Amino acid sequence: MANRGQEHLLRHGVLLMAATQVANVSNLLFQVVMGRTLSAEQYGELASMLGIILVLATPMDAVRTAVAHFASRLLGEGRTGEIRVLVGRGFRMMTWAAAPVLLVSLLLGDVLARWFHLDSGLPVRLTGLIVAGSFYMPVFIGSLQGVQSFGWMACTQHSWSVVRLVAGGALVWSVAPLATWGLAGHLAGVLSSIVWGAIGLRVLPSRERSDAGTAPIADVFRYFVFSLLILGGFAVLMNADIIMVKHLFSPLEAGLFARGATIGRSVVFVSVPIAMAMFPKVTSAGEVAAGTRGTLVRAFVFSGLIVLLAVGAVTLWPALPLRILFRVAEPDLQMIGLVRALTWAMAPLGLVYLAVHFELAQHRFRSVLPLLVCATAYAAAVALRHERVEQVAQALAACSWLALAWLLVGLPWRAKDLPSGGAS
Repeated sequence: MANRGQEHLLRHGVLLMAATQVANVSNLLFQVVMGRTLSAEQYGELASMLGIILVLATPMDAVRTAVAHFASRLLGEGRTGEIRVLVGRGFRMMTWAAAPVLLVSLLLGDVLARWFHLDSGLPVRLTGLIVAGSFYMPVFIGSLQGVQSFGWMACTQHSWSVVRLVAGGALVWSVAPLATWGLAGHLAGVLSSIVWGAIGLRVLPSRERSDAGTAPIADVFRYFVFSLLILGGFAVLMNADIIMVKHLFSPLEAGLFARGATIGRSVVFVSVPIAMAMFPKVTSAGEVAAGTRGTLVRAFVFSGLIVLLAVGAVTLWPALPLRILFRVAEPDLQMIGLVRALTWAMAPLGLVYLAVHFELAQHRFRSVLPLLVCATAYAAAVALRHERVEQVAQALAACSWLALAWLLVGLPWRAKDLPSGGAS
């Protein structure tokens, strides 16, 4: 299964790239609507809640990688009847994770609102509902990815962004320009993805009798735990900035930082489709097959070029996205400098995301240590030095570039480094 469809990496990558661009445009327009409609303070409030969603939901992408990894292996081994069993276990696991988040947000919403300098606990409670619903999405997406049903996967993974744009835009324009209504639109988007995923599961193989029993693969839980640690470290590097800034700085400073971070974060998402298409094509139990190295190299070349173009465009014309997204006619030099700093600070995370997905597909967990160390160092650096928001960008740059260098060293680039078998 490790080599299944490797020659179609570019074709499947283009398919997911096209679907992702629909999502990217929708997300961009959502930011345009919110950035132009909400005040800087309200935008900072919205961005901080979205940051919480991403920090909590991104580690749960471990469920997607686990389900995709083992669904891919089961399909390759002819044990298709166990795929639905695997998916059912994923849903039960997510229920145990979603229930506490929902309970905490409902009962302690007002307490958490004060920590974030919010006037009401409603945004926190809406965020809890969104996070709880988001926990189920990786199960749908991972199962469809594992069987390489990329069409249904794209609909499930990206439809929420279109619905969020339409619903959130309509609410902030027709009801009130408040972060709460933007979050309500986000909730509608999550519900729509769940509906698409439920429909898409019809493509999974029927639940036929299997000689292997009801346990798809014995180490599913171990794989999930290591994936959770890896993606948790990545989530901190990727999304924790606005959460820390919202707590440590004034609402206005947090709102301005959120604008720069939104632009910088966009360079990470452009490489996501390549990682998603690569994952099921390099899946193995730990051995690196002959064609896998070529797939890895091509994926890095594609992603590196895309990220480089995005970073270069923002570096050369930093005022342009500020005008488009936030209607800032004449951004000052400090804001332009912050946009450039955050863009370069987040640039390596696109390739970090790709490296992490290769390691997870290969059932190798070498990325646990570098990501956890860099995420911890990032949080500690911000806690120790936060007189200016620029220091947050500096800490992120140091830790994200270190994480990328550390991960690149551990990847099997040379043939003599390729293991003959066994999981790391």
